Amino acid sequence: YLSSLPEVYVQDAAIGGSSSNGAVNVRVITDNAATAQAWSQVLQRVPKRKPSQFAHPITIYAVPSFSNFSELAMPSSDFVAMNEKRGVLVCLGPSALGASQTVRNAAFQLAAAKAPTGVVGLPNASLVSSSAGSLVVVDAQVASASASSGLFVSANGVSAAFTDAQRLANVVSLPSAIVVSGSINGVNAPVSRINSEEQLVSVLLSRNASITSDPFAAASKLFTLAQSAKIPLLFANNVAAESLVATVESSL
Repeated sequence: YLSSLPEVYVQDAAIGGSSSNGAVNVRVITDNAATAQAWSQVLQRVPKRKPSQFAHPITIYAVPSFSNFSELAMPSSDFVAMNEKRGVLVCLGPSALGASQTVRNAAFQLAAAKAPTGVVGLPNASLVSSSAGSLVVVDAQVASASASSGLFVSANGVSAAFTDAQRLANVVSLPSAIVVSGSINGVNAPVSRINSEEQLVSVLLSRNASITSDPFAAASKLFTLAQSAKIPLLFANNVAAESLVATVESSL
């Protein structure tokens, strides 16, 4: 369909703040000028180079004008799908217009899967201020959050996935703790340490909203990072968002 159009827009950029902290190159191809502009405002800039020399493990096709859903035997006039192995995200119809949160979340999932070794991508993660410096909180509804569309965490620090949703420098220092919120019956302490990958898998599976399509792989990467960087990995059990930071601080 795109090849039949007289004009398309191509945006080469990155998801993430720096190459050492999770930045993953992405190419956005769209038939809509406003959509191209929207992506240019949320993606991280990269040095200019020839298109043929831009290695990009992720390609996003955003095509708002597509309407031939009946020919594809699709019951809907809106379509978003991704192939993690191939690094392709396809958005057709109204959902492709602009750079919506839904599409960005899907793009971040791809970027997290393609992130460099030693880098963990955390969707729905927020960097919040605390008396100890900062906390990375894996929760979509966190009070006083300065970030909410996903973070990359590595031994080099924390970086934002997108430029508009998080007012962060490209890389900030390591957090004083990484906190995963959830709900598990039988756990009495509001905040407890996660001491094994098995515990972390249980915590990730307890969440109402999954942070990843593969909790086992995410648990392995996150636990390994926390161990190597000596970052406390904590579980906040049934703690209200408005009191989460204070409750975690009191346990550090």
